[in-house]
Amino acid sequence: MANIKEHLLDTLEELVTQDLKTFQWHLTNSAEDKHIPKSRLEKADRHDTVDYIVQTYGPNGAVELILAILEKMNNQLAEELRTKVKNTKFNISKQLKPIVRRSKPLLKQVRTWPAGAISALQDCFEQTTWITFKEAATDGGTVNPEEYTALVTGYISKCIDDVTVSKTITTRPNQKPWMPAEVRMLLKTRDSAFRTGNREALRKTRAKLSHVIREAKRVHAQRIHGHFKDTGDTRRMWAGIQAITNYRKTSPSCDSDATLPDALNDFYARFEAQNNVAAEKSIPPQNDQVLCLTASDVRHTLRGVNPQKAAGPDDIPGRVLRECADQLADVLTDIFNISLNCTMVPTCFKITTIVPVPK
Repeated sequence: MANIKEHLLDTLEELVTQDLKTFQWHLTNSAEDKHIPKSRLEKADRHDTVDYIVQTYGPNGAVELILAILEKMNNQLAEELRTKVKNTKFNISKQLKPIVRRSKPLLKQVRTWPAGAISALQDCFEQTTWITFKEAATDGGTVNPEEYTALVTGYISKCIDDVTVSKTITTRPNQKPWMPAEVRMLLKTRDSAFRTGNREALRKTRAKLSHVIREAKRVHAQRIHGHFKDTGDTRRMWAGIQAITNYRKTSPSCDSDATLPDALNDFYARFEAQNNVAAEKSIPPQNDQVLCLTASDVRHTLRGVNPQKAAGPDDIPGRVLRECADQLADVLTDIFNISLNCTMVPTCFKITTIVPVPK
């Protein structure tokens, strides 16, 4: 530690009074999270300056900061200090650099709905000839409900992809909930102005950044307060609590051991070990009337779908089923009735996504 401080002190002693003032100005206007107050450096000599830098940034951070400032000043002392640090017997990167646990940013693919996307989707479905899919799934006068359903759901997903926009969002563990894109852009502009040494641009950017941060915090506070205005809306209340506590859902980790499903299957299959009767499909009586759905019933059910719920394995959002209920009611009614008549449920209707919730 003493050798590092001696190297820093020797470097500052090479600066003349005017260069030392310039160095201290850069020090108080650095883009680092920590700052040394200007009042401390007003009457500080070279020894005090070195002590303040090491106390604030640590030995390793002090070396990196002084090197960066000297390079901005186009001072040849930066190269001399770098050489001294390399020749010192202390390994700064291993002994003096604090251990920081860093988490990688997470990339998330989200689907956004531009203005007019639902209207375009409704027009697309109204102009669709759904009988074409039924004819394609008919073989020998018999409609295959499995193929019929797959064609219809695949077409709906394709239309959704055509009217929506997929974006990749980067989320970081230390990302503030109140920080919009404008603040992040101004932070980059401030850092760029500091690196180039443009004092006027740095001053204006800092002033604008301070104003934008205050406004962003005010808007975020109003948004949080809005969650608790209606005490009967528990969904909004829980969303407000999650925003206050900065709660983030973490995906439960699944066991990579492929033998677990087989072990569970063997455990539950032991109850059927003595059952030697083969499964047979029951034939309904001749006088039994098959359940038949109407388009109005299906339309009413689709309009009651909660758009806040996540989409299933078919990746058709509940928002589409609800907003396009009038356009999809007829074709879905036809699929349901064919499935009931054939006493066979399509595979895509039997697949679900199960998320375990640890207790």
